[in-house]
Parts: sequence; structure tokens; C-alpha cells
Amino acid sequence: MNVEYFLLIIFTHFTIILKEIYSEETVLCDVKSNPAVFGKDVSISCKYNGSSTCIENRTRTWTKGHNKDFLFMDGYPTAIAERYEENVISCSEVELKITNFSSDDLNNYHCSIDFQECELPLNLNPNKFEYHPNVDEIKKDITVSNEYFFFFVDVSPVYPRPTCTVFYGNKQMNDILKENISKIGHFYQTKLNLEFKASVKICPITANATCNIGQTEISLLKFELKNCSDIEEQVSLTLNSTEKTIFCILTGICLALVLWSMCRNRTLILKTYKELSNRKVWDSRRPLLAVLATFGSMSCDILTFTKIVEDNQTPIICFGLALLLTFASLVLVSNTNTISIREGFKKACQRFIEKFEKCIFSNGPRQQNTVAYSTANIADDIVREQSA
Repeated sequence: MNVEYFLLIIFTHFTIILKEIYSEETVLCDVKSNPAVFGKDVSISCKYNGSSTCIENRTRTWTKGHNKDFLFMDGYPTAIAERYEENVISCSEVELKITNFSSDDLNNYHCSIDFQECELPLNLNPNKFEYHPNVDEIKKDITVSNEYFFFFVDVSPVYPRPTCTVFYGNKQMNDILKENISKIGHFYQTKLNLEFKASVKICPITANATCNIGQTEISLLKFELKNCSDIEEQVSLTLNSTEKTIFCILTGICLALVLWSMCRNRTLILKTYKELSNRKVWDSRRPLLAVLATFGSMSCDILTFTKIVEDNQTPIICFGLALLLTFASLVLVSNTNTISIREGFKKACQRFIEKFEKCIFSNGPRQQNTVAYSTANIADDIVREQSA
């Protein structure tokens, strides 16, 4: 009985000593990345203030969410920690790195060192978190000349609410800048619209537009034209909506013509394909060129559509190349079994002329009779004149 009482006293005192020791130890959590940018790596710091024993040799865990799902245990990741990485910075600090930080990572995180724990809720804060839109998430329609300035930008998503400034020449245009900001999920969509016509022509021409997103400044437009000899010509940085529609229709026609030609000549294409094994390499040049022209035309059509959607480059060059390759494809595919390129081109032209004549002179016999009758009348008139 005395032994049990003695052991109880020892255990009680030992527990009191442990509480006194660990009561002096604390764990502090904080976001190490400032600002934390969506799409980039974000680090969470966990600092341990206690005994001199290194943190690497202590029991430590990282958990996520209200259910405290385990991410790391003593440096070993769990199955749900694919985008997470633990790094021991020093004997008193360990960090959790989140790669490609996204809105799914907005949650509560817990860091435990032995018996001490800290909790860090990652909630959106305009002073700590930023989302920078990439090129595909910024749609622009901009026209700049020496007396006219049109500016439209649609930025989505973005965080926090951006503060934008637009200059045309030395004049700040914020007083006539129309800004529409709406909330979409965690982030914002910002639309900027401005149209200005100067009373006098300006030379040189400069136009700048920037937006401050939290602590970061991004450039939406930086344009300068110093050559005043070309000042009468308007400089268009992107296509307007009408031009986009026209280019889309023309590109669609090119693509449809190539597909129609392939379907129409599919029997000839299959026959030529079967005969290729009996041809020499040099004699196969026309079918190979037909394949290259066809796939090149379709690729340029798709690239033209992409440039129109991106709004960052004019698709004129891509469309011109697509138009040239479409013509080449139509000529080559219609005579894929021909060995000579010159002969194939000649046949294609002859077929086109024949079809054109059939369309124009659809009433051929009646027109021929009319022409014959007119010729006979002219001959009779000549004979009468000679007799007179």
C-alpha cells in the first residue's frame, strides 16, 4: 500500500514537472510568402520556442481542415499531400510549402510540435493574397491614333480589386474611364471602357494603362509612336468586333473548302495511297505536297481562330498563309494521282475552266445558234456591200 502511494506521488510530481516544462514552450504559425500569389508557391512557417532540442528530432505533424486531415507526420507525407512539401529551415523553424497555390488551398492549417500546436486559417485577405491574371485571362480591344483613343479591357479573374490608371499622351483619362467590377466566386472581374477623341492632333503618340493588384503593378498597354510622317495613318493594335467576324467567316470558309475537297476526292485519295508503294520516292512528291498543304492549311486556320480569341496579335499573317495553303491544297488534292506537279496544276486549271464555262454558258446550244445566226447576218451584209 505504501509502495502504490509512493508511486502515485512520483507520477503526480512528474506530470506537474512536464506541464511546467511545456508550458514555457510555444508554437507560432504565419504565412511566410508576402504576398501569397495564386498559381505560385506559398509557404507557411511554423516556429517553435522551447528547449534547445532541434525541431527535426521532435514529434511534429501538419494537418489541414476542421477534420485535421494529416499532411505530414515527422516529415513523411500522406496520400493527400501531393502538392505539399515540408522543409526544416532551422532547429526552431519548419515550413510547409504549397506548390501552385489555388483557391482549394484556402483552409485551416495546424502545426503540432510535441504537445504544442498552432492554427493558421488561410482566408482571403486583400493585404496578403493576390491573383495575377495571365495573358489568356486579359481580353483587349485597343485602337490608338493621333486624335482618337479607344480602350476596352476585360480582366478575369483578379484579386484584390485592381486600381487602374490610363494615360493618353500626358493626359490622365481616369475621369472618363468607365469601370465595372463584379465578384465571381473568390475573385473579381474587371471591365474597363474608354473612348476619347482629341480636339487637335497629337504627335508623338503615347498611351499607357497600368493596374495595381495589391502590391503588384501590371501593364495592360504601353504604346508609343514617334514617327510623325505616318501620323495620318491610324494604328490599330487589335481587330475590332466587325473585323473579327469577317476573319472568322473567311477562315471558316477556307477550312470548309479543304474538308469538302477531301470528302469529294476521297476515292481518288485512297486509290493514290494504294499506288504509292509502286512509285519511286521522287514520283510521290505530288501526293506528299498535297498532304503537307492540306494539314498546313488546317493548322493555319486553327491558329487564326486562336489569334482572334487571344486578342493579343492580329491574325492577318496567319490567315494569308491559310488562304495560300488552301488554294494549294485544292489544286493538289484534286489530282493526287498525277506524278508531275506542272501537269497536275494544268489539269486542275482546265477542270476549273470547264466547270466555269458550264456555269456561265448553261444554255450552250441556243447561244451557239444565236452566235451562228449573227455571224451569217454579218456575212450577208458584207456580200451586199461588195455587190453594191
